[in-house]
Amino acid sequence: MRELFPPSPAAGKRLDWLLRYARRCQVKLDASEVTAHAIKGRFTPAAWRLLCRSSRDSFIPILRNRRLAFDSLVHYAQSLVEHGFQLAPDPKFLDYFIQSSYLFFDRMPGVPHEADEMTLLRLATRCGGVSRAQLRRVYEWLTWGHSSVTTRMTWRAVLRRADEWHRRQQAVVEQARTNHASAQAPPCWDFACGTLHWEVLRHHPPGQ
Repeated sequence: MRELFPPSPAAGKRLDWLLRYARRCQVKLDASEVTAHAIKGRFTPAAWRLLCRSSRDSFIPILRNRRLAFDSLVHYAQSLVEHGFQLAPDPKFLDYFIQSSYLFFDRMPGVPHEADEMTLLRLATRCGGVSRAQLRRVYEWLTWGHSSVTTRMTWRAVLRRADEWHRRQQAVVEQARTNHASAQAPPCWDFACGTLHWEVLRHHPPGQ
């Protein structure tokens, strides 16, 4: 008979998907404990409560990424509770942060955990209706604009600052293009040879 997690009193949900994921990741557990209890022991109580309240879909970007491991799920759940989450946020945000971590070739892909990343998740979740494209614009401003965010800000204010930064960047690019187009063309080359009578050469080849 397949072993299932007991339903969470808070959520009334089964977490058998977590058991399957642990087995797929070949998680080493204490053989003296019941499997379900051993997996539960990998999480802090607060992270476990968040996991029970949240749906499996909230963690799909981790579960489907073969370059991430069970510890990535543990780390993500712990980072969420440490930054005030009681439920996992929209998985499209998690997916974006995982994909953006591939931009750094000297690092392995990872889940969001930095303070600025978690703050963006808080602001976007609190606002609601935030698109992945908006998150990307704000994260680019945060990363390349060397800015910072706090939970006392609003998403709309942060997005407005990000849009202004993107407009300034675009203006710089357009100005550079204009300067390049209006630059004086380089002088023509001077050739030492004079005019050649090609028709003569065609009718009277050399040596004839």
